[in-house]
Amino acid sequence: MTFEAIATSLREKCVAMPVDARSFARPLARCSLADCRGMCCYDGVYLDAPTEAAIGVIAQARRPAFQDMGLDLPATVVVDGYVGGVLCGRKTATRPWTPDVVDFPAHFNRTCCVFHLDDGRCGLQVLAVRDGLHPWYYKPPSCWLFPITIHSGTIRIFDETSDPSRYDAYAGFVAYTRCGATCPTGQPAIEVLTDELRYLGDIVGRDLVAEVAEHPANRKTRAACRKIG
Repeated sequence: MTFEAIATSLREKCVAMPVDARSFARPLARCSLADCRGMCCYDGVYLDAPTEAAIGVIAQARRPAFQDMGLDLPATVVVDGYVGGVLCGRKTATRPWTPDVVDFPAHFNRTCCVFHLDDGRCGLQVLAVRDGLHPWYYKPPSCWLFPITIHSGTIRIFDETSDPSRYDAYAGFVAYTRCGATCPTGQPAIEVLTDELRYLGDIVGRDLVAEVAEHPANRKTRAACRKIG
């Protein structure tokens, strides 16, 4: 299974999938690893079958390259993932991590994905750049899309009230990360996440940036930001 298979799967899944364009009007802050150290990677990432296969192959084939980055990968980099004791799928393994982050969410485990570097960067992204590929080529789609989510047949961004990760013992995920939380002084998500939408659009053969930007809610929000600026 190759990384091209991931793109094929993504294309088949999203070629006609609706986009919740209104969710892209919410103001967000741009990702800053200097501030968050990659806190969104604290619990690893859930993978579909093509991505699991490709990640497993590259972890073994390029182990010396990962070691050169300071990543001593475990023998098994993908494991069963549980939420509240319920098996929810397959995900990247984690390792202990003590984040140097102010106000790190109390309900986030002190762990990180095994591909997570201490400065917040992703080893898979570093490797892709070294190989002369697009930075996101080796990364799972859920990682490079974040906080954009492909969920229940829709491309969207969850907020503080719609986050499906919330349950009694867990306050939520997306809205507790620096790049997923609503930021009153930020910019509309359509502007902050243009690169992510464009890359997904290139894979699936759609102009997702235009589809989202032309929604009335986003035209109004972007116009207001330009007026203030």
